[in-house]
Amino acid sequence: MDQGDVSTDCYCRRRARIHTSWTDENPGRRFATCMNSRKNGCSFRKWNDDPMCQRSKMIISGLLRRINANEAEIKKLKKIQKKEKCRMVVLVVNNKKQHKF
Repeated sequence: MDQGDVSTDCYCRRRARIHTSWTDENPGRRFATCMNSRKNGCSFRKWNDDPMCQRSKMIISGLLRRINANEAEIKKLKKIQKKEKCRMVVLVVNNKKQHKF
């Protein structure tokens, strides 16, 4: 299915918005909801994409977990890098102070 197959009008005759699900059960699957569902309680929800086979769900979910783990590792390493830069600055300043006298 393409995005054209989704109704653009919800139950309250508002324009529907396309979202992407990132749950384990529907990874990467697109769906439409009412743009005002939070304000007026419209319950319109329609899937835009066909369901995926179980193997695709497993593969995509595994890849997403690996991406999230890699992003967490990058964040951790950036913190370490920042601490090390600060430590290097302190060492350079201390070294300059020692050589002045």
